[in-house]
Parts: sequence; C-alpha cells; structure tokens
Amino acid sequence: MDLITCDPDLPKDVPLMRMATEGAAQRLGEFVCWSVLSLLRGARRIALQQVARDFTYFDGQSLATETTVGVMGLGHMGAQAAMMLRGLGFRVIGWSRSAKSVPGVEGFVGAEARDAFLARSNILVCLLPSTPETNGILAKPLFDALPQGAGLVNVGRGAHQKIDDIIAALDSGQLSGAVLDVFETEPLPADHLIWTHPKAIVTPHLASLPTRRERAEHVARAIAAHERGEALRNLYDHDRGY
Repeated sequence: MDLITCDPDLPKDVPLMRMATEGAAQRLGEFVCWSVLSLLRGARRIALQQVARDFTYFDGQSLATETTVGVMGLGHMGAQAAMMLRGLGFRVIGWSRSAKSVPGVEGFVGAEARDAFLARSNILVCLLPSTPETNGILAKPLFDALPQGAGLVNVGRGAHQKIDDIIAALDSGQLSGAVLDVFETEPLPADHLIWTHPKAIVTPHLASLPTRRERAEHVARAIAAHERGEALRNLYDHDRGY
C-alpha cells in the first residue's frame, strides 16, 4: 500500500481497496505467534549454533504464562494476533490511539498511557498503521521505556522503525532480540548490517502474504460486489493514512 500512496500524482478521489483477504488476519496472527515464540525460545541463537555445529546448552527461557506481550495497534489484525497469543498462554496487553475492546486483553489508550504500556511489555509487537504520528516510533526513546532485554517484532511498516536504533539497542542488550518483517527500503540492501546480526531474524515482508489464489478470489469478489452496486470494503482512508 505504501508504494502506491507515496505517489504524489495518485488521485485522491479514486477509491483504493486494500488486499485484505479473509485469511490475512489468521496468517498474520500465526506469524506473530511464531515470531514471539522464536524470541522466547532463542530461535536465532539455535540457528547460529546449528550452522556452527555447536551443541552448547544455554539457560531455559521464561514460560509463555510468565511473559507479557504488548501489541501496539489493536485494529482487526492486531486484535486477531492478540487473541491468538492469549490462546498460547501469554499475558497480552494492547495500546491504541482510541479505546478498543479485545477479550482478555488489557487496553492502554493514547500517548499518556504509552510509557505504562511499554514498561510492562517483555515482547513488543508493532502492528500500527503508517501515519505521521507513528512513523519513526520504534526508536531509542521507546526502547529505553521497555524492560531491559525486551524483544521486538515489527510487522507494521518499515517507516515505523529506525534501524540504526534497533541495532544499537540489540548491541547494548536493551533489546534481546528482534524479528523484522518490514523495512523502509525494500528489498533490504544485501550489505545491510541487520542481515547478519546475531540477535535479529529478518523476513521478506511476508507476515500476512496470501496465496495467488486467495488474491485472485478476493479481487474477483470485489469486482462482482462493485458490479452489483454494493459498497466497497476495506477502503484506504487518505486522511487517516490507513
């Protein structure tokens, strides 16, 4: 979506429909669960030890029931991810611009509640939309508000993160690990330091990527609905930025 909306010549009066397939929220929720469990269980370290043929034990990690996951952004996708994490036993809290009600998830609303939310987040998941207020939010001031050794998952937008701040936080131990699925420049340059960072897992923007069949069926249903005179769903709001 960002690659389209960044075009200054994009006409604002032409409806722009998001590729929100029926399975997108489920796919993203599964990816978030995998990411959080990967951070909790040291998946990056295990992968590096396998490459090195190193059978060294390391200390066990906390249980899901002892771990609080903070989800930033409780829209449809965020709410689905939060509920799936709850199903795995994680304690889940959420932060959003406006009040949201997600069963079993304690909500924090607005800028004034952000630091209290961050202070309790052992693993932070970013699912925010891209807006002037959220761009650049994943930076040193936010990381410093997290518990020492917190984990980070970004499946929101590449513009949310300041990658140099993430690397610095990983190096200092303020962040114990990160799973990054989105980047400000995509494809991620082959010589970027984050590719080989021992505490980072890099994935190529596929957290909620549907199959070609799903995409084709989604477009076909949308065209059919439009031809029947029905209102289009999942429209992009130019003013809100999502």
